[in-house]
Amino acid sequence: MNFRVILMLLLACVVLPSCSTTKDDSEYYYKLKQRNEKYEAKMDRRKARIQARQERTDMWFDSVLN
Repeated sequence: MNFRVILMLLLACVVLPSCSTTKDDSEYYYKLKQRNEKYEAKMDRRKARIQARQERTDMWFDSVLN
């Protein structure tokens, strides 16, 4: 029984690395770059919205206080 378990583990150690992809990671890095660019654009839009909100709040306070 123990021999079979050890044999299966050894077989798995030999077979599993051969199942991994060996192609280059250009597609992965392309997708990663796209995701990062989308996130950066999202954060830029968020920053612009926050700034515009602050400007509106400042204008409102100026109108109320004057």
